[in-house]
Amino acid sequence: ENNKKQKEEKRKQKEKEKEKEKENQPFYGYNDKDVIPAATGSGFFISDDGSVVSNFHVVDSCDKLSVFHNGIEYKGSSVAQDTVNDLSLLITNAKPSIYYKISDRNVGLLEEIIVAGFPLGRKVSSSIKTSRGSVTSLSGFGDNYSNFQIDAALNQGNSGGPIIDNRGNV
Repeated sequence: ENNKKQKEEKRKQKEKEKEKEKENQPFYGYNDKDVIPAATGSGFFISDDGSVVSNFHVVDSCDKLSVFHNGIEYKGSSVAQDTVNDLSLLITNAKPSIYYKISDRNVGLLEEIIVAGFPLGRKVSSSIKTSRGSVTSLSGFGDNYSNFQIDAALNQGNSGGPIIDNRGNV
């Protein structure tokens, strides 16, 4: 009877592993010749529990979300959205060893910043792209003070990536 229990436990474990493999394949069911609608954007970990921040417009209307970390693809779920400030909080089962801390101070005019992201996704390159710049205005379009303006170069696909201060905080 112990042998039966062990075999049953092994069978269940194999089923769980197969299910996990399927979860990590975002386009499961498609083949290489299928044309599927897809877009890419950037995001960043804010904790070691797999929480990711991105822009709302990056994840809005997505049927399926995937997060790539250290060459592994993880299923993502949007759990909170702020459409006014264009933010989205995602959860994944990734366990990053490094994540960004959110600054506890306001941004300053002429403050030096670094913009990071993955413009155009893995089609161009799987390595992160950065550019330096500074804060050029403390208000956005229409004097919106919940936004600020920068002069660092941004490319399509940078959306959702962090703007990092000289202390390494977002």
